Amino acid sequence: EEDSSALLNEGDYDRFLAFYSTVPTESTQETSVHVENLQGDWAKRGIIFDKQSKARLISVVFHDSWDDADYLFIGHIGVLFPVSADALYFVEKIAFQEPYQLSKFASRVELNDYLMSKYDVSFGQPTAAPFIMENDKLMEEYRQKPDKS
Repeated sequence: EEDSSALLNEGDYDRFLAFYSTVPTESTQETSVHVENLQGDWAKRGIIFDKQSKARLISVVFHDSWDDADYLFIGHIGVLFPVSADALYFVEKIAFQEPYQLSKFASRVELNDYLMSKYDVSFGQPTAAPFIMENDKLMEEYRQKPDKS
């Protein structure tokens, strides 16, 4: 609403809200429950991904609890371009004041470890650890950061 250049087409704001709005979830640390809740809510909102595209949307999803309710929300996002079996390009914008960044990874394990080292920073919390979605599925090779508490 403040920057008209951010919304180029009719309905862009509604699509933005459909994707980035919180998703109700349960008070559990089970990632599979949260993935299912996210997938179901996205389906209700009409969010679909082009299965033919080589570009993949990578979303780091967080679980939080406030006002006696639990929610999921996207905390970070980037675009993954699989170039070959051992070359994945990941484009992300880390901060508003920083330029876009391109990183190359040899595998989704490396991408997972990179993202989880940045965003899985709480230990002993009652909420689930962040998890990584590739389009509308839990990313292959997703794993939580080992507990160092």
